[in-house]
Amino acid sequence: MLSDKGCLNIRDLMIFNYKTCMVYSDNPKETTKKLKNIKDTSLNIFKMQLKIPHNEEIKAWRKANTGDTDTSSLITIAIVTISLIIVYFTIKFNAISRSEELTVYSLLGISKKSIFKSYIIEMALLTSYTSLPAVLITSGVIKFIGNIPSLGINMLFPWWAVPLLILVIYIVHAIISIIPVYRILSKPPATLAVKG
Repeated sequence: MLSDKGCLNIRDLMIFNYKTCMVYSDNPKETTKKLKNIKDTSLNIFKMQLKIPHNEEIKAWRKANTGDTDTSSLITIAIVTISLIIVYFTIKFNAISRSEELTVYSLLGISKKSIFKSYIIEMALLTSYTSLPAVLITSGVIKFIGNIPSLGINMLFPWWAVPLLILVIYIVHAIISIIPVYRILSKPPATLAVKG
Protein backbone atom coordinates (compact mmCIF):
# COMPACT_ATOMS: atom_id res chain seq x y z
CA MET A 1 0.00 0.00 0.00
CA LEU A 2 1.29 3.47 -0.85
CA SER A 3 0.28 6.80 0.56
CA ASP A 4 -0.93 9.59 -1.73
CA LYS A 5 2.47 11.26 -1.36
CA GLY A 6 4.24 8.00 -2.33
CA CYS A 7 2.06 7.70 -5.44
CA LEU A 8 2.82 11.29 -6.42
CA ASN A 9 6.56 10.63 -5.95
CA ILE A 10 6.39 7.58 -8.22
CA ARG A 11 4.46 9.59 -10.80
CA ASP A 12 7.02 12.42 -10.69
CA LEU A 13 9.87 9.91 -11.00
CA MET A 14 8.25 8.29 -14.07
CA ILE A 15 7.67 11.69 -15.64
CA PHE A 16 11.28 12.70 -14.96
CA ASN A 17 12.76 9.42 -16.32
CA TYR A 18 10.49 8.79 -19.33
CA LYS A 19 9.29 12.31 -20.11
CA THR A 20 5.83 10.77 -20.28
CA CYS A 21 2.66 11.30 -18.33
CA MET A 22 -0.49 9.38 -19.19
CA VAL A 23 -3.82 10.86 -18.19
CA TYR A 24 -7.02 8.80 -18.26
CA SER A 25 -10.22 10.64 -18.98
CA ASP A 26 -13.84 9.78 -19.75
CA ASN A 27 -13.79 12.69 -22.19
CA PRO A 28 -10.31 12.67 -23.81
CA LYS A 29 -10.98 15.48 -26.29
CA GLU A 30 -12.21 17.88 -23.61
CA THR A 31 -9.30 16.97 -21.30
CA THR A 32 -6.76 17.61 -24.09
CA LYS A 33 -8.40 20.97 -24.80
CA LYS A 34 -8.24 22.01 -21.13
CA LEU A 35 -4.60 20.89 -20.73
CA LYS A 36 -3.61 22.89 -23.80
CA ASN A 37 -5.24 26.00 -22.29
CA ILE A 38 -3.32 25.71 -18.99
CA LYS A 39 -0.48 28.24 -18.92
CA ASP A 40 2.06 26.11 -17.08
CA THR A 41 5.75 25.90 -18.04
CA SER A 42 5.96 22.32 -16.76
CA LEU A 43 3.51 21.26 -19.50
CA ASN A 44 5.82 22.68 -22.21
CA ILE A 45 8.20 19.71 -21.90
CA PHE A 46 5.45 17.35 -23.01
CA LYS A 47 4.26 16.82 -26.53
CA MET A 48 0.52 16.48 -26.15
CA GLN A 49 -0.98 13.41 -27.88
CA LEU A 50 -4.57 12.29 -27.88
CA LYS A 51 -4.84 8.51 -28.04
CA ILE A 52 -7.98 6.42 -27.72
CA PRO A 53 -6.69 2.83 -27.29
CA HIS A 54 -9.80 0.95 -28.40
CA ASN A 55 -9.94 2.96 -31.68
CA GLU A 56 -6.29 2.12 -32.36
CA GLU A 57 -6.88 -1.55 -31.53
CA ILE A 58 -9.84 -1.65 -33.93
CA LYS A 59 -7.72 -0.04 -36.70
CA ALA A 60 -4.88 -2.52 -36.06
CA TRP A 61 -7.31 -5.48 -36.14
CA ARG A 62 -8.93 -4.25 -39.37
CA LYS A 63 -5.52 -3.78 -40.98
CA ALA A 64 -4.43 -7.28 -39.93
CA ASN A 65 -7.65 -8.96 -41.07
CA THR A 66 -8.45 -7.04 -44.27
CA GLY A 67 -6.76 -9.65 -46.45
CA ASP A 68 -8.67 -12.51 -44.80
CA THR A 69 -12.00 -10.71 -45.23
CA ASP A 70 -11.28 -9.95 -48.92
CA THR A 71 -10.31 -13.58 -49.56
CA SER A 72 -13.44 -14.89 -47.79
CA SER A 73 -15.63 -12.47 -49.77
CA LEU A 74 -14.06 -13.51 -53.08
CA ILE A 75 -14.50 -17.22 -52.28
CA THR A 76 -18.15 -16.64 -51.26
CA ILE A 77 -18.87 -14.63 -54.45
CA ALA A 78 -17.19 -17.31 -56.60
CA ILE A 79 -19.20 -20.14 -54.95
CA VAL A 80 -22.51 -18.23 -55.28
CA THR A 81 -21.77 -17.36 -58.94
CA ILE A 82 -20.84 -20.96 -59.84
CA SER A 83 -23.94 -22.27 -58.03
CA LEU A 84 -26.21 -19.83 -59.90
CA ILE A 85 -24.64 -20.80 -63.25
CA ILE A 86 -25.13 -24.51 -62.50
CA VAL A 87 -28.76 -23.95 -61.44
CA TYR A 88 -29.44 -21.80 -64.53
CA PHE A 89 -28.01 -24.33 -67.00
CA THR A 90 -29.77 -27.23 -65.25
CA ILE A 91 -33.10 -25.43 -65.59
CA LYS A 92 -32.28 -24.34 -69.14
CA PHE A 93 -31.55 -27.91 -70.28
CA ASN A 94 -34.68 -29.07 -68.49
CA ALA A 95 -36.74 -26.42 -70.34
CA ILE A 96 -35.11 -27.27 -73.69
CA SER A 97 -35.75 -30.99 -73.20
CA ARG A 98 -39.38 -30.13 -72.46
CA SER A 99 -39.72 -27.64 -75.34
CA GLU A 100 -42.19 -29.97 -77.08
CA GLU A 101 -44.36 -29.89 -73.96
CA LEU A 102 -44.13 -26.07 -73.93
CA THR A 103 -45.01 -26.01 -77.63
CA VAL A 104 -48.14 -28.11 -77.00
CA TYR A 105 -49.18 -25.83 -74.13
CA SER A 106 -48.65 -22.80 -76.36
CA LEU A 107 -50.56 -24.31 -79.31
CA LEU A 108 -53.44 -25.30 -77.01
CA GLY A 109 -53.77 -21.64 -76.08
CA ILE A 110 -52.67 -21.95 -72.47
CA SER A 111 -51.54 -18.53 -71.32
CA LYS A 112 -47.87 -17.80 -70.73
CA LYS A 113 -48.77 -16.66 -67.21
CA SER A 114 -50.19 -20.11 -66.37
CA ILE A 115 -47.12 -21.85 -67.82
CA PHE A 116 -44.80 -19.58 -65.81
CA LYS A 117 -46.82 -20.28 -62.64
CA SER A 118 -46.55 -24.04 -63.17
CA TYR A 119 -42.77 -23.83 -63.70
CA ILE A 120 -42.35 -21.64 -60.62
CA ILE A 121 -44.37 -24.13 -58.53
CA GLU A 122 -42.31 -26.98 -59.97
CA MET A 123 -39.09 -25.12 -59.08
CA ALA A 124 -40.42 -24.40 -55.56
CA LEU A 125 -41.10 -28.13 -55.04
CA LEU A 126 -37.67 -29.02 -56.44
CA THR A 127 -36.02 -26.44 -54.13
CA SER A 128 -38.02 -27.80 -51.16
CA TYR A 129 -36.49 -31.27 -51.40
CA THR A 130 -32.98 -30.24 -52.55
CA SER A 131 -31.83 -26.79 -51.39
CA LEU A 132 -34.08 -26.44 -48.31
CA PRO A 133 -32.74 -29.55 -46.49
CA ALA A 134 -29.17 -28.51 -47.42
CA VAL A 135 -29.67 -25.03 -45.90
CA LEU A 136 -31.27 -26.43 -42.73
CA ILE A 137 -28.58 -29.09 -42.22
CA THR A 138 -25.74 -26.61 -42.91
CA SER A 139 -27.29 -24.05 -40.51
CA GLY A 140 -27.60 -26.71 -37.82
CA VAL A 141 -23.97 -27.77 -38.28
CA ILE A 142 -22.77 -24.12 -38.14
CA LYS A 143 -24.79 -23.50 -34.93
CA PHE A 144 -23.47 -26.74 -33.38
CA ILE A 145 -19.82 -25.94 -34.23
CA GLY A 146 -20.25 -22.36 -33.00
CA ASN A 147 -21.49 -23.62 -29.60
CA ILE A 148 -18.38 -25.75 -28.92
CA PRO A 149 -16.07 -23.48 -26.86
CA SER A 150 -13.02 -25.77 -27.18
CA LEU A 151 -12.90 -25.23 -30.96
CA GLY A 152 -12.46 -21.47 -30.48
CA ILE A 153 -14.55 -20.74 -33.61
CA ASN A 154 -16.65 -17.60 -33.27
CA MET A 155 -19.34 -17.70 -35.93
CA LEU A 156 -21.80 -14.85 -36.24
CA PHE A 157 -24.93 -16.57 -37.52
CA PRO A 158 -28.12 -14.82 -36.31
CA TRP A 159 -31.44 -16.70 -36.22
CA TRP A 160 -33.01 -14.49 -38.91
CA ALA A 161 -30.25 -15.40 -41.41
CA VAL A 162 -31.78 -18.87 -42.00
CA PRO A 163 -35.31 -17.78 -43.04
CA LEU A 164 -33.82 -14.89 -45.04
CA LEU A 165 -31.46 -17.26 -46.87
CA ILE A 166 -34.33 -19.69 -47.59
CA LEU A 167 -36.49 -16.83 -48.94
CA VAL A 168 -33.62 -15.57 -51.16
CA ILE A 169 -33.00 -19.10 -52.52
CA TYR A 170 -36.69 -19.54 -53.41
CA ILE A 171 -36.85 -16.11 -55.11
CA VAL A 172 -33.60 -16.66 -57.07
CA HIS A 173 -34.68 -20.15 -58.17
CA ALA A 174 -38.09 -18.81 -59.24
CA ILE A 175 -36.49 -16.04 -61.32
CA ILE A 176 -33.93 -18.41 -62.86
CA SER A 177 -36.65 -20.95 -63.71
CA ILE A 178 -38.63 -18.33 -65.68
CA ILE A 179 -35.73 -17.12 -67.89
CA PRO A 180 -35.27 -20.23 -70.14
CA VAL A 181 -39.04 -20.83 -70.30
CA TYR A 182 -39.61 -17.19 -71.26
CA ARG A 183 -37.01 -17.46 -74.04
CA ILE A 184 -38.76 -20.52 -75.49
CA LEU A 185 -42.27 -19.06 -75.17
CA SER A 186 -41.25 -15.70 -76.63
CA LYS A 187 -40.97 -17.43 -80.04
CA PRO A 188 -44.15 -17.66 -82.12
CA PRO A 189 -46.09 -20.96 -81.67
CA ALA A 190 -45.63 -21.78 -85.40
CA THR A 191 -41.82 -21.61 -85.02
CA LEU A 192 -42.00 -23.86 -81.97
CA ALA A 193 -44.21 -26.34 -83.84
CA VAL A 194 -41.74 -26.51 -86.77
CA LYS A 195 -38.82 -27.06 -84.35
CA GLY A 196 -40.75 -29.76 -82.49
